[in-house]
Amino acid sequence: MNNRQISILLRILFGNDPLTGSSIAKEFLVSARTVRSDIKLLNNELSKYKVQIHSSKQVGYYIEPRDKKIIRGIFEEFNLTDQETDVPNTPIERTVYIVLKLLFSTDYITMETIADDIYVSKTTINYDIKRVSEVVHSFPSLQLTVSQTKGLLLSGNEISKRALLYHALQQGTTGKHLEIMNRIKYLFKEPHVYDDLIEFQKLVMNMLNSYGYFLTDQDIFSLFIDFFISMKRSQTGFIIDQQIEEELDPDIVKIVLAGMSKLMAEPEENELKYLQQRFQSKRLLNVKNDDSHTQNQEAVDIVKHLLVEIRSKFGINFLNNENLTHNLIQHISPLIYRLKTHTFEINPLKEETRRKYPFAFELSNVLVPIIKERYGLTINESELTYISLHLAVALEEVFDKPVVAIMCGSGLGTAQLLYRKLLSYYGERLNILGWYSMYQLEQVLNGDLGQVDFIVTTVPIEADTSIPVLQVNPLLNRSDLNKIEKYLQSPIRIHSQNSHESGNGHSFFSEGLFEYVRQPGDYFQVLRTLTANLLEQHMISDGEEFYQSVIEREQMQSTVLANLIALPHAMDYISTKTAISVGVLEEPIKHEGRKIKLVMLVAINPKEKEELNRLYSMIERILETDHVKALTSAENFQAFMANLM
Repeated sequence: MNNRQISILLRILFGNDPLTGSSIAKEFLVSARTVRSDIKLLNNELSKYKVQIHSSKQVGYYIEPRDKKIIRGIFEEFNLTDQETDVPNTPIERTVYIVLKLLFSTDYITMETIADDIYVSKTTINYDIKRVSEVVHSFPSLQLTVSQTKGLLLSGNEISKRALLYHALQQGTTGKHLEIMNRIKYLFKEPHVYDDLIEFQKLVMNMLNSYGYFLTDQDIFSLFIDFFISMKRSQTGFIIDQQIEEELDPDIVKIVLAGMSKLMAEPEENELKYLQQRFQSKRLLNVKNDDSHTQNQEAVDIVKHLLVEIRSKFGINFLNNENLTHNLIQHISPLIYRLKTHTFEINPLKEETRRKYPFAFELSNVLVPIIKERYGLTINESELTYISLHLAVALEEVFDKPVVAIMCGSGLGTAQLLYRKLLSYYGERLNILGWYSMYQLEQVLNGDLGQVDFIVTTVPIEADTSIPVLQVNPLLNRSDLNKIEKYLQSPIRIHSQNSHESGNGHSFFSEGLFEYVRQPGDYFQVLRTLTANLLEQHMISDGEEFYQSVIEREQMQSTVLANLIALPHAMDYISTKTAISVGVLEEPIKHEGRKIKLVMLVAINPKEKEELNRLYSMIERILETDHVKALTSAENFQAFMANLM
């Protein structure tokens, strides 16, 4: 029995009601025929114990109560629930399995052969082939040939095939090493493959230590996988079949040979150049007595180009930020070599990073055309999210913190206590202007002592004021902390922050820019509707130009997030006013594999670049709040704004 068959048996065994074949097929993402085949195989095994799974056209599959007791005993006796298998039993695992098999085959593999190997029907395999095609499609140098008579054949150059192999081993994992090592078992059935892998990993680590190289844990494991792939491909006759235009570095060659010498004959020159590039694609933390491998001039030029473009497009000057420049060079130096070997890092926190730092991610997208122009390649989302983390740190230094004034009527001691508590809890998120007596209130409100975003007071303030006022206990209890936190995280607070700078209390939202879309069609139709609203409200002067610019930006990298929200915008700043055109969809639609329920089309005026900080800070807070579900359900502008508070 394979894992899927055991899982099906467990579902029927512990279910209170019978299960239909169609419901089982849907749950396990296989065809009804595969389910019938699995039940037949299960009954063959169970017949040894004189029990069976019964089938009824009216109710589905079920097990008699008497038989359930016997089957539970079988599970306990043989510990079948912990059984390990090298047969893939989910759609993504089957996709990986097929890709790996194709990579180690020089001839067609028939659908029947694959179906027999993994105990599924040919119908299920046909669905899996669609997923395989999508994976292969992202590697332009590779071609998947599908023939109903001959089967499947993967063709292309060896470097691209290795990049696909590296990608397939990581696809859909959480980055845990055991998940990747389990997949290696699909290819190599040797009894001691795990022991060999662990020994090989130790060998690579010892080699790095002996030469004074320090890598991240992730990169150590990645380098081990690179060496393992190179060894296995070479041993099975798959050699690098294209000339690599790069000089060998004697120091790196020495390290590579030290890592491979105990496992295989000395690699050919092209193989050495490939392994050298893979070594240089890792992020070095430190190198004893020598930093020559940690950066190169290409990376320095790319980082400078990136920061100049960010300043030009967004009005944010990072050029004098030495720490950011250093960190970006450290990251982009190995990225260049990953580009040369057509491999990219997989960031398991990609979606969370995009959601938490949308502005930093938008800044990182400036790198896409730079890389495209230099190397003719499109950098993927995972690599961009790593870049955006560096930019997010730098943005924290750029964004203005809200300024708070402390008003206290209980004396200097109480004011100082409140000051220290605010500093302790919110020191990195607030600028505290100072503490003041109530007779200084008018000066605070007029801005005579400095501009203030909100006031924290221990006594009631009766005066009418446009500045938000939070009354707290002098000892700042939990309720007070929650009150301040709620205010700091309010998107409306972000929006109104520093409104004195814009003079007119500029609003990004308006009723004329809200649309409840009852029949959304596809994503592009929604974008046309929201663009039309911007044109009608005179936020843009040319609807078609704006729409085409939005599509150009989408083609570069999708702006759809994983939490039902899309944040599209134009490639260029061509609006007459900075605003957000909102579309709440009655029913979710799907675009590039992600569901969308709320679209916020952002229009930016090039003369209002100072609004970007507030705009994206507000968006970040929206994405962090628990109100996303409520926002995606709002049927009118008033409900939307109420949930935004």
